[in-house]
Amino acid sequence: MEKYITGLISFLVICLAIACQVHNPDCDTIVYRPRPFEGSIQIDDSLNTGFIYKVLKQHPFSSWVMYCLSADSNTILLNYISSDGNLVRIDLFDSTKTKIYPVRFIKQSLLDMSVLGDSLCLLDGQNKQFYILAKDSVERYVISSEVDLSPSFPRSLYIHFSYAASQFFFDHSNLYFSIGDVRDPNFLGAYSAGVFNVNSHQLRLKYPYPSCYRNSVIYLENTHFRPVAKNKMIFCYNYTDVIKCFDTLGHITFEVLPSNPERVRKFEKNKELNAAYVRKYVNTCDLNLGVIPLDTSGFFIFRRGGTKHVEDTPTYYCNYFTQDGVSRLTSIVKPVIPRNVIQFKRGFLSLSIDMKSAYIYSLK
Repeated sequence: MEKYITGLISFLVICLAIACQVHNPDCDTIVYRPRPFEGSIQIDDSLNTGFIYKVLKQHPFSSWVMYCLSADSNTILLNYISSDGNLVRIDLFDSTKTKIYPVRFIKQSLLDMSVLGDSLCLLDGQNKQFYILAKDSVERYVISSEVDLSPSFPRSLYIHFSYAASQFFFDHSNLYFSIGDVRDPNFLGAYSAGVFNVNSHQLRLKYPYPSCYRNSVIYLENTHFRPVAKNKMIFCYNYTDVIKCFDTLGHITFEVLPSNPERVRKFEKNKELNAAYVRKYVNTCDLNLGVIPLDTSGFFIFRRGGTKHVEDTPTYYCNYFTQDGVSRLTSIVKPVIPRNVIQFKRGFLSLSIDMKSAYIYSLK
């Protein structure tokens, strides 16, 4: 099973290597004015989570569904559907509290997943299907709601998928997901997210990409977004410095820049067919990774720092912003991917990429 995790990590690297864009100054016209903050982001505790591999050996990952983290009381759970047809919920704080639930669900296409209360949400981007699974009277997870999104989709639209970060979430009656358009030269289209109402079956395209994305050649774009407060949605784009906050109508509320030693380097378009150059660019350039909300007080932006050579070890940064977009502090953290990070108390828990350890960070 360790081979599975190793393969997953390799796939993440490949996904990043596919993505490149022409870095255009009109993405970064914001003047960055940080405010002093007398505090820090510190590691409060670390966990040995190597026992995850014992569970994975007994219940291997399904080949068609991803995993996700969820919060339950005072603990964090790793959730996935196994190849033997069970929902596995691993307590990262207690190796003896792994729970197994049978799942009455068969699907052979790749799905992303999230946990909503005691229900399981599954999005099949390939077939444009959305499922909610809930427990029945004998503790099995069965389909309680099934929604076909495809009749509302223009044929050219597709749903983005990323191993590194979940790009969808369900909120009340609205399903949000990252979207693209094959008619566009860079396969993105004008908007970065689709909003599908499961009651009216109406699809709306919202939250426009930065203007430089519309003028660039991007082969794959992993946009990470999350609601950070009532009527506020934060969008984090990979190869740009800018972070955008939108209201529910799709209007920009504010824009911010993470504070790191380097800015995203300009991509030399005349070298876009040079595989060695592209590989070096995507693996050594500064990169926005994702966003995690902190209750109603603010949000964290994660970023990988740039390096000089591909074989160099990058530094990972966490930026904390208040709810109105005021930058308060920047801290170095352990290597992260957004799928392995979740809000926890006054900070966040980060499960390492190899899943063998976890770190609890707190805002001091």
